[in-house]
Amino acid sequence: MGIQSSSQSSVDMSAADPLPYRIGVDVGGTNTDAVLIDTRIRQDRTKSILASHKATTTSPNVEHGIEEAVSRVLELSGVDRSRVASLAIGTTHFINAIVERDDRRLSPVAVIRLSKSFTREVPPFSGFPQSLRDIMRGYCTQVDGGLQIDGSQEAPVVKSQVLECCAEIKRRGLTAVVISGVFSPLDEHFRQEQTVRDIIRQELPDVGIVCSSEISNLSFLERENASILNASILRFASKTIREFKTAMRRLNLQCGLYLTQNDGTLIDATTASRLPIRTFTSGPTNSMRGAAYLCGLYDDGGNSSPTAIVCDVGGTTSDFGILLPSGYPRRAAGDASIAGVRVNYHMPQVESIGIGGGSIVREIDGKVTVGRDSVGCAILERALVFGGDTMTATDVAVARGSDQAIGNSTLVEHIAPDTVTKVQMLVKREWERVCDRMKMSPEPLPLIIVGGGSMISPPALDGISTIIKPLHHHVANAVGAAIARVGATVDTIQHIGQQTAAHAVEKATAMARDRVIANGARPETVEITEQETLPLQYVDGKVRIIVRAVGDFSPSEIRIGEWDIETEEQAAQAQVQDERGLSAKPARESEHDSEHSVDVDKYRPRIITDERTGFKTWIVSLTDLEWLAEGCYVLGCGGGGSPYPEMFKLNQHIERGHELRIIDLASLRPESRIYCKLYPLNTWFKVLMSPI
Repeated sequence: MGIQSSSQSSVDMSAADPLPYRIGVDVGGTNTDAVLIDTRIRQDRTKSILASHKATTTSPNVEHGIEEAVSRVLELSGVDRSRVASLAIGTTHFINAIVERDDRRLSPVAVIRLSKSFTREVPPFSGFPQSLRDIMRGYCTQVDGGLQIDGSQEAPVVKSQVLECCAEIKRRGLTAVVISGVFSPLDEHFRQEQTVRDIIRQELPDVGIVCSSEISNLSFLERENASILNASILRFASKTIREFKTAMRRLNLQCGLYLTQNDGTLIDATTASRLPIRTFTSGPTNSMRGAAYLCGLYDDGGNSSPTAIVCDVGGTTSDFGILLPSGYPRRAAGDASIAGVRVNYHMPQVESIGIGGGSIVREIDGKVTVGRDSVGCAILERALVFGGDTMTATDVAVARGSDQAIGNSTLVEHIAPDTVTKVQMLVKREWERVCDRMKMSPEPLPLIIVGGGSMISPPALDGISTIIKPLHHHVANAVGAAIARVGATVDTIQHIGQQTAAHAVEKATAMARDRVIANGARPETVEITEQETLPLQYVDGKVRIIVRAVGDFSPSEIRIGEWDIETEEQAAQAQVQDERGLSAKPARESEHDSEHSVDVDKYRPRIITDERTGFKTWIVSLTDLEWLAEGCYVLGCGGGGSPYPEMFKLNQHIERGHELRIIDLASLRPESRIYCKLYPLNTWFKVLMSPI
């Protein structure tokens, strides 16, 4: 695989830093990339990368690929291992277990809701794909508790009710529990979720417990969904992180072990094993943060940095994101979806198209297509430039005259210039389309290209001011992991009746600074990268304030070897237990029942003629309901709450075999009785008619 080493002659050896080196690793589906950087080199960031290496990702035990990649960069750089400050790993391992519906790695979950009066109409796991629901749904119940929107208590927690839940959880043999309280992120006084957690811990000390308020913010169902996903992979996350530590032990590394989060910051290994959902989309974020570091456009902390588009070109897809002047990715607007499950966890905005370095090129009757299928990790065997028999986008790039030397160019000399031109125009058109969709204004933006398949990029694009392909672009994801900073977010409700809004923001900002310093950031490096003030609808005198702070972590704060608390015997016993659990049953065939793609252009709702009335009637499908909810939310501009709880209520009727119909009012008989429930205008009118 690819190996690269840089000279250390430019290192400022006079810099007094006992732990100047950082290692970054990105574990992808095909390759495991590693880099080693020297943090003392600041003038030319590309020279700070002393060594890089691409290894094959090993499965199911990814630590072997990590060990190979890290071992090679240590050998190539020749650095003293005792002076390595950190090992930071970005991985898609956890989210892949959910996307693939791997029930060997997912655990059934018990969900305890805290609310005396609300949420009963929409039970837990509403909106989950059936295949995930079958794996994860263990036990669901509701006990007294919950808050009102103003933070007051709806009902106190009743210990006897929680003890009854513990007995049932124990009887069912469940090992993962979610505690989900109404408006629990506002609960700074009663701490209901934490109270219930303490009761469960006392009764069931070996059970993994997730409090929803520690996972994400307001929006009850989406927060609960995210908590369920997190709880289901707790056992698998603990096993995986233990494997990372085992690899470090064999490499004789005693530095701090971190994982990269969705927002491009670091999370320590202990916290990551408790909150693995924070790492789900770290891959795209690492690529964008690595691109920001390598191109050098964001070294001034955003004072004159541009907004830029980043394209990470892999073997199958090209993933586009936006770098803000802060040097961090732009977040996706609204809620996200993970494996068909709606969550309110912050994710980077990423647009993907099915064109990558391994995309298969076909020419039929003079028409050329590129992808969506790809040779993927078999490119070294199947691509023409490597002696294979399949024409790929990489072959066409080499035939065009790529700036990168790859394979044997004589093997693609037979590709017709007309084919090269058609492929180039097709790729150019697709890239321009997605870049235009990502931009917020018509002004041209720079495009930073990274990734192993970057040679397929067009030389110029309309709407793009300049194309930048920095040195070490092929391992930008690992670079992003290596240079990740410490972060902290404060999401709080502030009263502005007795203070100004500016003072409330100042107070939240101070809280964010204190929190990021407590997480290990050096005080002099702390920056505020995001500030947002949102008035609470229908509640006077209160605002929701979100502040995000980042800073460079201090190596002096790392307690070398602190993580290595297991004896070899304890680690071996834990490994045996994990392997028994994971091998107890074969992997389930991957299903995508609720994630079927709908052709928007061809889809038509089911409209029939009612035999009784002679009028047209719309038989509402699950797809119709989803689109109606989306449309109502857009037309309502988000005011008055979310339409999705109502959508899930109606979903239940369809799933139980009932029909939902939209009828013409003229079809009603004079004696018909109508029940009409009016929701805020951003949701919908639900009309139940009986009889017709």
